Amino acid sequence: AKSFASGVAHALEAIASDTNGIIRIQVAAQEDLELLRAGLAKLPWQRCFVHLAPVGQQSERFHLCRGQQCYAPTHDLSEVLAMVDPREGN
Repeated sequence: AKSFASGVAHALEAIASDTNGIIRIQVAAQEDLELLRAGLAKLPWQRCFVHLAPVGQQSERFHLCRGQQCYAPTHDLSEVLAMVDPREGN
């Protein structure tokens, strides 16, 4: 019975990930991650991976992908957070 509740939680997470896509944010190597972390912490939970780009490989601050769809790289953190927010309907 104890593992049943865990199984339900995993199933719900799988449904949410399938619906919203898994988020991947590539961040320029010199970027301070604290503002990104604080912004993500205010949003509803969803599976999200943050990767640091190797030095010199990325000219923009952020490059976001959701599932198989990648958005144009940007310098604007608020734009990235809006694209990540599932309540925005992206």
